[in-house]
Amino acid sequence: MQQWLRQVQSSSGIRLFPARIPCINTGPSRPKGLRHKLKLDSRGAQGAATTPSGKPLRSKPLDGVALHWINTTNTAMSDAAVSQDAARPDSGESSLPGAQQEVIRRAADPSVVSSVSSTLSKPIKTKSDFFVVCAALDDIVSHLPLATLGLYRPALETLASADSAPSPEGVSVPSLAARARDAIRFIDNPDLVWAPQHKLDYMAFRSLSERVHTAEQMEPYVDELLGWLADPNWPPYLGCQKQLARFPELTIGPIQETILKEGNDPEWLLHILEFIEEYVPVGTLWKRIEPQLIQLANSEIEDEEGIELPEAAQRMLRLLKETGEADAG
Repeated sequence: MQQWLRQVQSSSGIRLFPARIPCINTGPSRPKGLRHKLKLDSRGAQGAATTPSGKPLRSKPLDGVALHWINTTNTAMSDAAVSQDAARPDSGESSLPGAQQEVIRRAADPSVVSSVSSTLSKPIKTKSDFFVVCAALDDIVSHLPLATLGLYRPALETLASADSAPSPEGVSVPSLAARARDAIRFIDNPDLVWAPQHKLDYMAFRSLSERVHTAEQMEPYVDELLGWLADPNWPPYLGCQKQLARFPELTIGPIQETILKEGNDPEWLLHILEFIEEYVPVGTLWKRIEPQLIQLANSEIEDEEGIELPEAAQRMLRLLKETGEADAG
């Protein structure tokens, strides 16, 4: 483990500023280890980093190893959800790991801007390089307030131009370049809103979360958001559910049309019904799709992945009937 960390450190050569952090990697398909946690003191303030046994860690520079730790720690925490939280950049800072919070808090400091920008701008020659840049981009820069984010625009331009750069085996540099372009788009168009255009379009969710405040503003994006519900393994899946749930009344019309048009995709329709069950209040809105529910409840599904669709529709019809009877009583 120590030898591996030294290799990552020597390959990055980046030094940001002193901070007490645990440099333990737990990402999938990478060296594994215990994920250390930052403990809170009696005042609720962040105390020194400690090992699981409670021993304090020695202070280490917040360098490329730290960025790698931030990324792989987040990967480990979200792995159970199949990395579906594509809306990571709009999550509250309090939910972020301590080392990550510290970098974000000081992201406007010239020394931090210089060091993180250097990370984003360096050629990606190894997998370790790739994961360090992922940490800098996805776990730090993508979370920054718009005013601070602009400080990183030159470095983002450099990364965005790496489309034709060769990728180390098993990773995609063009994917990183696309995400850098998303961040530039967010910076350059402070009023622009868009739905996810690819599986790692984190900035799309920031645009929806921060720039959409009414049902009227959200309406143009409902169809695209529903489209991402076709496969729960796609990273935007949960983020799209979250955005659609903000204005559930907007979803019913498009859902009716989708059920009529996409009868050959029972798995997608099943996930749409699951969304309704979880996020749309039973009552008037459910009543509007009752004809479609009856149609699905009586359908014969041969596709193994959508075999639960009729059962889900029948369950919803029973609940709708029970709710109506309760209201009448």
